[in-house]
Amino acid sequence: MRARGCRSSLRRCWSGLLAACILLALTPRAAHAHGGTFAPPPPPPQAKGPRGPGGGGPPTHVDPGFGGPIVTPGSGAPKAPGRASKRKTPITPSPETSWELWWHLHREAFLPARRFAHAAITPHAGASGADGWQAERAVLARTRATPFLLALLEPGARVPDDVVASACLALGKIAEDAAVIDALFRLVLDPARADLVRESAALALGLLRRDDEALRLPTARIEATRGRLLQVFDKHVDGQRVDVPLRTRCFAMYAIGLLGDQPFLADPLSRDGRLIVKLIWERVGVEYGERDLTIALLTALGRQPRAGVPDGVIDGLREVIAGRKTLGHSFDHLERAHAVTALARLADPSGHAALLRLVGDARALLPLRLAAMLALTDRAPLLEGVERTAALRVIRQSFDADQELLASGLAHVALGSFVGADLATGSERTLSFDGADRLLLDRLAEAPEYLRGWAALGLALAARGAKAAGERGGPFRAR
Repeated sequence: MRARGCRSSLRRCWSGLLAACILLALTPRAAHAHGGTFAPPPPPPQAKGPRGPGGGGPPTHVDPGFGGPIVTPGSGAPKAPGRASKRKTPITPSPETSWELWWHLHREAFLPARRFAHAAITPHAGASGADGWQAERAVLARTRATPFLLALLEPGARVPDDVVASACLALGKIAEDAAVIDALFRLVLDPARADLVRESAALALGLLRRDDEALRLPTARIEATRGRLLQVFDKHVDGQRVDVPLRTRCFAMYAIGLLGDQPFLADPLSRDGRLIVKLIWERVGVEYGERDLTIALLTALGRQPRAGVPDGVIDGLREVIAGRKTLGHSFDHLERAHAVTALARLADPSGHAALLRLVGDARALLPLRLAAMLALTDRAPLLEGVERTAALRVIRQSFDADQELLASGLAHVALGSFVGADLATGSERTLSFDGADRLLLDRLAEAPEYLRGWAALGLALAARGAKAAGERGGPFRAR
């Protein structure tokens, strides 16, 4: 009993010290960190019958805006848009369609950015105030936090796996030395380590990104990290085959995506990420037999600089979304949905019309509609007033007509996002359109409990735009 109590106390001590170190490394927005926008799911269950090239069998839809009309067995002619019909059967909520889960996975995209806790500032005599505090934290990160965290990664440290995983993420946020990067790669490739540790180490390498140019690691070091992560994804490191679990490979590719906003070498081949885009796109054309790998590739591709993505890749993404065979094989519905979000990140704002057609077509596959809805939410600030009104007309139809809770819930978020974007410019066009804000308020007060959370999220996004508008947002706040 005494030994067990000692181990318990020691574990609490480790956790407390680790928490103190992580306080030096809190950079949630800058890292898109942990629990953020990408978490590869476990391998999907095997579908009945043979799996078509690219997974999931041959697509049955060709979606509007990306290459022609919908093609589905027995679909008939498309109906003219009109007032949404009332729902005939109630939506059945589930944990997978709750607003709490969605918010947990996407909150970093909506929360305001927070300052870096770590800054590479050299302390000087008499430093005080914010500069002095930042300088002190920088010194602590280099001289105390980093050595302590590295010690937790040692095989003989006998540290619980969840503590080691947290130490990896903290190191990714404060790392400066190449030795830290080497230590993280050793964990990624160590077959004796738990999957949790290997995945966290891979993700931590993507957390080396820094928003502040003064804090960024040398370009050559970042470029070398990209290359090593690509080797991990390929399971071929330094000329040798290595055993890397599926999820670790996905996190390695996502880390490449996170590093997409960091500098690239200036030579013509690498400038603006041209080389890494070429290498990612080549791998999109590989039939891995695991959709998670293709999804990770598409996610990373969407995070690269638009200047480094050739028009041929943009056209290829449109072909994937349309359900056509691309790069020699077909893609299933989830892969196509991630192509939607990748293209939305890369293409110019004029692509919103195609997204609207996807959102408004009830016969389109649900994952594609959800992806298009999220992409529209991100694009709201980029659209003009008339374009926002047209988008609202389509989104409004999803409130009552949609039988899918996620689609209906995301319609609330999208509506609030468009209202907020309009208010931020000083316009009240969306307020006068179909009582958009009043609809959200009514839903918050009268809708079933599983929809009220979605309505609250929509109102919060609208209120953010009203706050940015200052006095011009008064009418919304008054309502």
